[in-house]
Amino acid sequence: MESVPFDWSKVSILVVDDDSDLLETLCDYYKSLGAMIYGALNGQEALKIIQSEQVDLILSDLQMPIMDGAALLEAVLEKNLKIPFVFITGQFHFTEEKALHLGAQGLVYKPYKLKTMNEKIQNVLIEAQN
Repeated sequence: MESVPFDWSKVSILVVDDDSDLLETLCDYYKSLGAMIYGALNGQEALKIIQSEQVDLILSDLQMPIMDGAALLEAVLEKNLKIPFVFITGQFHFTEEKALHLGAQGLVYKPYKLKTMNEKIQNVLIEAQN
């Protein structure tokens, strides 16, 4: 049985990364798939976006200045926002178990393959709808 293609046009993603080139690349990529994309360079900027926009998923770097990914996740959880959260990090000592313990729904390591990240995002979004 063939699986139904994922409809990115029904998804809004907030990408948070202090690396402006990486942020732009990810935002452009997910826009090209049809998703509504918001970008922020740190957790503080991300919180401002969350206050004014409908966001279906947060894809956030772990280590950033001003407000890192863990502090952003904590703020989202404190506000009782039911937004699925996936960390992206190059820190291999930060495990998926740690990410889940903090309240995230997943983790993708840098350097990542877009196919792997897409599968993770799709699984998290599908799980959140159930």
